Amino acid sequence: MGEEARPNEVLIPVHDNPADIDDDEPRKKSAATRQVLATLLSCLAPLMMGFALGYSSPTIPQLEDEGKLTIEQSAWYGSIVTVGAAAGAPLAAVGVGKLGRKLTIMLSCLPFSVGWLLITSADSYIQLYAGRGLTGIGVGMASVATPLYIAEIATSDMRGTLGACFQLAVTVGVLIAFSAGSILEWRWLSNIGAIFSALLVVLMLHLPETPTWLTEKHPERQRLSRLSVGCGVGPMLMLPGNAMKSTSAMRIVQKGGCHCVNCAQLDVFIDPSSSASD
Repeated sequence: MGEEARPNEVLIPVHDNPADIDDDEPRKKSAATRQVLATLLSCLAPLMMGFALGYSSPTIPQLEDEGKLTIEQSAWYGSIVTVGAAAGAPLAAVGVGKLGRKLTIMLSCLPFSVGWLLITSADSYIQLYAGRGLTGIGVGMASVATPLYIAEIATSDMRGTLGACFQLAVTVGVLIAFSAGSILEWRWLSNIGAIFSALLVVLMLHLPETPTWLTEKHPERQRLSRLSVGCGVGPMLMLPGNAMKSTSAMRIVQKGGCHCVNCAQLDVFIDPSSSASD
């Protein structure tokens, strides 16, 4: 019969012998797959960034031909997104700390969606300006929250590769805007942006919050992130400072009395006074 957790302790079932973890290739591959999948889904946010940045180039000639923008107004229409981005970045900086990385990415879809809908229904340059400004706020929010999210769900051996996906997604978004803009009317093109926003919300609902934020904000509840399985042996509890506490019916003590053994790229802290018996 297993031990019961004492105050400020938590029991999490994993391997009996931490040394066995290094040889568990299927689990390590499964963990890597989950990290890649989460990164690809979250990278829809930077793809939306690139789409918003590239949207003005193919649509300005159309808007000028329809008389909705003058040459002077077109200059503002193309650049006002950067003004919105300057406002969105500080908002995201607050959000990632207060609300979490995942929720901040999801909230960036709100200005994106409203902005695209304003552009779609625009009858004046004021609406076009407002729509572009709101999508700029989404750009600023996504540019802060998404790289942080990717960095905190990735293990050290994959962080560089997965982190590069952010910039790649931005360039893909610009390419989509240019390519689709060459064949679609400007209203239809903005509808694509709105679809991206709705899709991102749906996809992010199925992803976990980062282990770092969960343990910083909810240490008393010992919140678990199903993705915090850097060496493939979940569930585990990721703690601040890239440390991981785990046990196989061994007691984990949050403060003091622990020694450290290496487990893949993570530190597994085990209470030396605890028992491994169930």
